Amino acid sequence: MADTQEDRLAQILARKRAQAMGYLSTRKSSLAGAYSKAESRVFTPEFVSELEQANSTRRVIRNPWLTETLQSHSSDSDDLHRHANVLPFGPQIAADMSATH
Repeated sequence: MADTQEDRLAQILARKRAQAMGYLSTRKSSLAGAYSKAESRVFTPEFVSELEQANSTRRVIRNPWLTETLQSHSSDSDDLHRHANVLPFGPQIAADMSATH
């Protein structure tokens, strides 16, 4: 038995630490190969690709208007770029900067 309160607390903490380490070591050995944070076995690149394709197909089936809307918006933006009097948004960059200096 420890003589002082500090010695008793140190013994209790050492015992709890040893029990925790024992639990973790047996848990790790029982789960060996079952889980890895570094390599996911569920979200493999193939799974993610298949999920993306399935979601895209479902999205088109559920919202057929969305595909049409996106296509019309892209054709509208193409039409705007064809007109000489419509300037794109943002700063304009000269075609040949070396010739101006």
